[in-house]
Amino acid sequence: MRREGDYKRGEEAPPFSSGWKELALVAEKACNLRVLGVLLAWMLVRGELLVGAGMERIPGVLVMALGWCAGDGAVQRPTQKEVFPFTVGDLDLLAGALQVGTRDDVVDACFVQEWAEMAWLYVSIRFLNGLHGVRALPEGSWKNSQKMAVKSLQATIRRALAVWGVKGHPPQQ
Repeated sequence: MRREGDYKRGEEAPPFSSGWKELALVAEKACNLRVLGVLLAWMLVRGELLVGAGMERIPGVLVMALGWCAGDGAVQRPTQKEVFPFTVGDLDLLAGALQVGTRDDVVDACFVQEWAEMAWLYVSIRFLNGLHGVRALPEGSWKNSQKMAVKSLQATIRRALAVWGVKGHPPQQ
């Protein structure tokens, strides 16, 4: 496999090759699962900001993350009892905090402590919506069925973060 710099002039690098630099920076900063979740959520939120601002080129990893689902205009509205697509609900608080932060800001220990669980919830819901065929998080509060699903996701996230400990690997037995 060729590295990005190995391509001859005029030869186009494969799609998403520039995104691996951003992913490498995330991997470098992600010393544990909590930090990784915050950084992934930060990348998704920042990608939305860049797309919303009409920028022509956004990092490749963000293109992949934002493009693994339905087209630009696809937004489905859930009925009262359907879970999918998840609406933004309480996740707007996290998005607001991530929008104003740099990568170095969001890996600060206090920021990670406060937002890690919600960041993993955001990443999980974004990709679940993507699997459902919805690119964005539709506006609105969570319906009762979504609240039940969110509670289940939150419990799973808490268990995973507890098992994997702070250092990024499971505690020694």
